[in-house]
Amino acid sequence: CCDLWSPQESSLLAAALSWSNQHNANFVAESAPSAAAAPVDNALLDHAALLLPLHTVPESGMGENGISQMSMSPPRQRSTGSGSSEAPMLDLVLDLDHTLLHASEAPGSSAKPPRGVHSFALVLPSGVESRYHIKTRDGLHSFLRQLRRIATLHVYTMASKSYTRHVLNAIDPKLELFTGRVLCREDGQGEVFLKSLTHFQHNAQDRLGWLVVDDREEVWDPISREAVLQVPAFRCFGAQGMPLPPTAIADPALMDMLRVLRQVYSDWSSGNQPSAAAALQTQRRAVLGGVELVLS
Repeated sequence: CCDLWSPQESSLLAAALSWSNQHNANFVAESAPSAAAAPVDNALLDHAALLLPLHTVPESGMGENGISQMSMSPPRQRSTGSGSSEAPMLDLVLDLDHTLLHASEAPGSSAKPPRGVHSFALVLPSGVESRYHIKTRDGLHSFLRQLRRIATLHVYTMASKSYTRHVLNAIDPKLELFTGRVLCREDGQGEVFLKSLTHFQHNAQDRLGWLVVDDREEVWDPISREAVLQVPAFRCFGAQGMPLPPTAIADPALMDMLRVLRQVYSDWSSGNQPSAAAALQTQRRAVLGGVELVLS
């Protein structure tokens, strides 16, 4: 799944690889044993607003417990180049805020946003219009394009429907990358609940190829946490939406995520691991492989 990189991407990847040797434990550290699978809580499903695909707005029906149901296309298959067999694709669920981008309210801001910053106005439930600034994480579009070769990309965010539409329009204006489902809150919805992969697929057997990339593991239910690849939170705005001082080097986190996800995909799609989550756990255990710890 590797391909040629532009000079800018090559520089960023080199920085990522150097950085990863020191910081891999941030997102592939050994985790506690996963909790036993619990029955699906249908009350949680009622709180998840199934909107996907946003850009085509398909017809939807009302299913059990009142949650809207939309048909999902058959799993994509990846050509192996042999002409005789195809490898399965991952289903990758991506969080938005602090994972792929940072957004901040910029009250009273009417000036042209800084270079590389998207700006949009959003009418809040109170009826007040507020302006937001968003900046995508370094290497985001290369990260998403490369992942599209091995995965169907979904979104699960706790943000509102209106906000999510604006953000996805900024990230994927040509509607080429996020071809899976999008889960978010309805506008004005304030209930607190845990994210869960069961909101996408009820049957555990249908979730064998599912993974999550999120900056927060604790917002996912115990069923899903073993499939969560945690990324360091991305922040680039301070108070009143003012940009923070630029860092000395580009943020390499997504390039490191890509390296881990490619290895997980290879291990799972080749049949060496029973599930993508199991392949991820193997990667976590390998972080300290060959390392001897001496405590004094």
